[in-house]
Amino acid sequence: MLRATSKGIPAEKLLPSMADMLSAFSHPIRLKLLYLLLKSELCVCEIVRALNLPQALISQHLSVLRAQGLVKSKRVGNRISYSLSSEKIPHLLNLAEEIVSQRLKEISSLIGGE
Repeated sequence: MLRATSKGIPAEKLLPSMADMLSAFSHPIRLKLLYLLLKSELCVCEIVRALNLPQALISQHLSVLRAQGLVKSKRVGNRISYSLSSEKIPHLLNLAEEIVSQRLKEISSLIGGE
């Protein structure tokens, strides 16, 4: 594991990879894919049915997630199954959800909502 510098910023060579990995979270379809894979390993055909999106679109987004090391794939017969690559991904999703929820509450209170 790379250590943070004395100023608390991760090592310079780590930052571009972190930015690339975090950018993989920047599309709602990719987030849906990650949430689906929280429950179990799925083949592309199961993902297509669950999200009701074209197979080519699903494959494109899975490719981004795989390139950033967030999902892994394995061939089972003529199917390719996908699963999360790390048990830490659910924690990252939960943190992001908490941060966004908190921010939405703050915005709502500023405009006179709940």
